[in-house]
Amino acid sequence: MDKRLDNKISVVTGASRGIGASVATLFASLRSKVFLLARDATALEEVTERINESGGDATPLTCDISSKIQVSDAFERIGNHADRIDILVNSAAVLEKKLMEELDEETFQKILKINVNGAFLCCRAALQYMKDNGGSIINISSLSGVVGVEKFAGMGAYVISKYGLWGLTEILAVEWAKYGIRVNAISPSGVDTEMFQTAFPGAEAPMSPKDIAKVCLFLASDDSQAITGENIIVKGI
Repeated sequence: MDKRLDNKISVVTGASRGIGASVATLFASLRSKVFLLARDATALEEVTERINESGGDATPLTCDISSKIQVSDAFERIGNHADRIDILVNSAAVLEKKLMEELDEETFQKILKINVNGAFLCCRAALQYMKDNGGSIINISSLSGVVGVEKFAGMGAYVISKYGLWGLTEILAVEWAKYGIRVNAISPSGVDTEMFQTAFPGAEAPMSPKDIAKVCLFLASDDSQAITGENIIVKGI
């Protein structure tokens, strides 16, 4: 019996679909109590219902992570049910395809606000529940945010946001090591999600969300207790 996440308290953003939903489902199947955050209340309830019907322990919290007020409220509600957070997975992200010369400031700021600032807000909110016991923070980045990798036209704002997420990962790993908090990023290539189809319509992704959830499990568990400040590139086969 896999006991890696026994009695662990997990928070997963972007949990209503894709990678976030797969992470929440896997973690709950391994007896972690999971709090699911996402903007889409209906989809979030559906994922939560599937998890709980399978014997898991999941709690949905509708939250737009780009809002400081909503993030603060969500983590306050988490604190009403749990005295700590062991794992935070920042999976929430948005992508809109526009060439940089056509990109309006509003769209650019929206992408940064969710993909980078939203992760920052969640990390900072989780800190008060992690600093006494340590924990693992996992940021879902992208191969497109890795230096030296070929970029695709029309994805500039998304690419820039993923560079920013990697920077956040590095600095938090340094600053929060004193609390026993490990902070790592995962940078997948193509994953079979709605976002991938938006970016590359009709293309076949080399990986499923479950593949990335398994990497998250490794980083969430004590198997990776010596790893922090790393960006794990996952390309699939």
